[in-house]
Amino acid sequence: MICAEDGGVLDDLVVYRLDEDEFLVIANASNTDVVFEAVRDRSAAHDARVTDATGDYALVAIQGPAAAGILAPLAGGLDLGAIRYYAGTLGEVAGHRAWVARTGYTGEDGFEVFCRPEDAVPIWRRSLRVEPGPAWSRPGWPLAIRSGLRPPCRCTATSSART
Repeated sequence: MICAEDGGVLDDLVVYRLDEDEFLVIANASNTDVVFEAVRDRSAAHDARVTDATGDYALVAIQGPAAAGILAPLAGGLDLGAIRYYAGTLGEVAGHRAWVARTGYTGEDGFEVFCRPEDAVPIWRRSLRVEPGPAWSRPGWPLAIRSGLRPPCRCTATSSART
């Protein structure tokens, strides 16, 4: 959570540690500007740089019981089973560099593929060609795609800021 000065919640965030001193902050879309300003303002007294990287990312979310079966053939050798809940790793999906995370924000286990906006459609199209087995026939559509300036997280479009 990122809190307001009065203790209220500005937003619930997902924060991924990309490197020793680099983080990817995922905020809900309606709060993009508020979160960016809060993180930027709070970092001003520290040796930190905060940039709005919203336009650098799109997201393909593969959710539900067939998620691992859909993503595995596209994941360029990534060990999806080794990605812990609310963690991620850098790799390739369908030949495109991506940050692959496992938050399962729909309530099901699932993966989020953060990629460049121009890579989202090719990744999504390749994922539609995978035949993951019997779980595929379960109710519900296991794929979601959003692209553009506000990549999604938690079923709503979100933004990203690098700290």
